[in-house]
Amino acid sequence: PDWDTHKNELCRVHRFTLDITAMGAIAPRNLTFGVCAGSCQYPIAYPTKDTHNSRFRSLLIAYDQIPAAQRPPPPCCSPVQNARMQGQTVTMRRNGKLVFTYLSDLLPKCGCF
Repeated sequence: PDWDTHKNELCRVHRFTLDITAMGAIAPRNLTFGVCAGSCQYPIAYPTKDTHNSRFRSLLIAYDQIPAAQRPPPPCCSPVQNARMQGQTVTMRRNGKLVFTYLSDLLPKCGCF
């Protein structure tokens, strides 16, 4: 996906589907998981989760009396918690053997840090 298309949206979960057959997966053919992407600009808007650190950094960036070289980097959108999601068993063939891998927690909750 083109992640630049999400840079002007608020920080949130974006669903991403990946064709995993190229990695040797037999079933399922696709794996869907969540990726955090989006903006954490001041003021950080509800329902985006944030921290005291991200609020303080946002205020310092917004305060134009601080020289740009001394301003901290902006808060970034990242997982704050993994949400429970129905697990998925991925079947792969490795060295002529079937390997079963159980995956869960593929849908994070996102916030600004």
